[in-house]
Amino acid sequence: MSKGRIVLFVAGLVVLLLAAGGFNWFFLGNISEGLGGDGRVGVISKCSLKGRVFKTHECDAFVGAANVAGPTLGASIWSFTVRDSDWDAGLGATIQQALESGTPVKMEYIQPRWVASWRTDSGYYVIKVEPRKEVRGER
Repeated sequence: MSKGRIVLFVAGLVVLLLAAGGFNWFFLGNISEGLGGDGRVGVISKCSLKGRVFKTHECDAFVGAANVAGPTLGASIWSFTVRDSDWDAGLGATIQQALESGTPVKMEYIQPRWVASWRTDSGYYVIKVEPRKEVRGER
């Protein structure tokens, strides 16, 4: 193999690796992550299974001023999706319990950079839900 072919092969390999990294960053990366202390706190107001062919668990929660037992003035509605695998792994039961009891919850989520339109209505995937016991005015 000549020196020119080796250089051309290495340059092609570098371009291929850069393209694969760019694809991974753009299509598989997350825009934001609400993990740990950065999650959202609120009261889940509804959760339903939506879609004709591709079913997704679409939910809404009162967040902002609603991090106490029930929505209050200034609360906004935040829509999110729960993946089937997370729903079946126990997250669905936690959400249903919080929905029925009106308990405030802390939700950790990810927002992928790109998502197929049939996978979510909101663009946010909740990956963890923890019940909270808070008093009005406390954060």
